[in-house]
Amino acid sequence: MYYFFTQNKLLHNYSIDNIRINFELKHDSLINFQTYFSNINRIDIIQYPLCFSDFKYKCLFRINYEHGSLSLGYCFNGVSSDDKLKGFLDFNPNKCMDSNQCIDDLKYLRSLCCVFDLVRWDLAIDIPLDRSNVHLVKDRRKYELHEHSYNDRTEYLGVRNTPGRVKLYNKTVESKLDYLLTRLEVTIGSIDYVKKKNDILRLLPELLIIDTQQTLCLDDLKDTDKVLVQLINSCDYPMYYFKQLGRVKREKLMPYIFDKNIKLEYDYECIIKCCDFIKENILFY
Repeated sequence: MYYFFTQNKLLHNYSIDNIRINFELKHDSLINFQTYFSNINRIDIIQYPLCFSDFKYKCLFRINYEHGSLSLGYCFNGVSSDDKLKGFLDFNPNKCMDSNQCIDDLKYLRSLCCVFDLVRWDLAIDIPLDRSNVHLVKDRRKYELHEHSYNDRTEYLGVRNTPGRVKLYNKTVESKLDYLLTRLEVTIGSIDYVKKKNDILRLLPELLIIDTQQTLCLDDLKDTDKVLVQLINSCDYPMYYFKQLGRVKREKLMPYIFDKNIKLEYDYECIIKCCDFIKENILFY
């Protein structure tokens, strides 16, 4: 169902999972906007009851496409009369943009706007490994764990709907796939944020890959260290226990627990290609 993805040499797919856009209509475009999205022939457009609460959007729509839906709101209940021209879009281009109707809707809406700004977007990275082999290293961000089983667990870092929010989960289970796939999703701010490589890479978490093949011989270790390695490798949360070892012990045992390429390396060029797609096909720069 991917409309767009870019792949690196490790067969990791980089794609855009979700997008949030804030827009402001031109003063002379409001009637055209209302006419277009209130067309009675568009049975794919569902309008919700009007909302009159302060600092919320008065008009909310959901547009259903073949594989996904787009949320649209406008007429912000703010303090200024011009707030009625403000709105938002929220959608997943991987699901919506294989529909020509979605592309037409976006192009038409863009033509009516004086402001059409990307607020945030989710970068999705698909890793062709079993979820149990991919471990998220906790950092200073808020950490959450939602677990049904060890192999069906979702880990989070950061605050919801803000840049730096991280989600790591079992895509095989979530989408009922017949192949192994772990997905990492990271919320990113505007396109300009990506221009600074160090800034964007700081948002991406440290992921470690567990080596289940054990290419190194444990006989090289002393009995106590051998037992430690076997226990850590056999438990459900190897990273949790490994991080509790002292620095010297971690450095000594790391090759016996993790793969030689233990740290997942991110492909900045793939991220740039995702940004270029957003600019050309969604923001229409």
